[in-house]
Amino acid sequence: GEGELRRGFRQVFPYLITHLLAQRDHFVLHGGAVERDGQAVLVLGGSGSGKSTIAVSARRGGWRVLSDDLAVVRGGDSGPEVIGIPKPVVAPAEVVRVSGLPGRSVPGDPRGRWEVLDESLAPPWCPVATTLVSAHGTNRDGELQPLTSEQLMGWLLFSFLSARDRGRLQRFLPVAASVTRLGGWELRHGDDPSARVANVEDVLRGLGVRGWSG
Repeated sequence: GEGELRRGFRQVFPYLITHLLAQRDHFVLHGGAVERDGQAVLVLGGSGSGKSTIAVSARRGGWRVLSDDLAVVRGGDSGPEVIGIPKPVVAPAEVVRVSGLPGRSVPGDPRGRWEVLDESLAPPWCPVATTLVSAHGTNRDGELQPLTSEQLMGWLLFSFLSARDRGRLQRFLPVAASVTRLGGWELRHGDDPSARVANVEDVLRGLGVRGWSG
């Protein structure tokens, strides 16, 4: 039809890929994931909540970004696993500038974001170690709070793109339950870009998973 084809494809693609992958018990989330030492942190949150800020900050700290916007989870032999749907990371311009990573402005982006020019994006399946939910806070240095099981399950259901389909939802619930058992945290970003980037790096180092603090 009339209108911008690329924008229309971006809007339709997540739901198309959700339908196709769900047939293989692979479940698409509106979320991201970052990986280090063979283990991944699943990153959830609403639109504009700072998921891309976490991805950019993690990359500066030596992590690999699996995705900042669309992630796929499945039940693995040893627990839940995540993979990213590769695409450029797009984050607030001030966050990209502070990170020191190469970037460029995204033409026509209504939020004035920048694309990170980084070749580290890679799509291996990785075991999920924990979940980080991104949100905005009022503390300059950010705040980290543990999530209850009910809160984390709520975010997983909110992020699942086929939550309205009863059949797919029933198949997703065991995977969501296994992710919930691993526990999760809510990171409330401060309003200073430099502090946000540094705080994310500190949070990721301090999550307590072996090898990440080195």
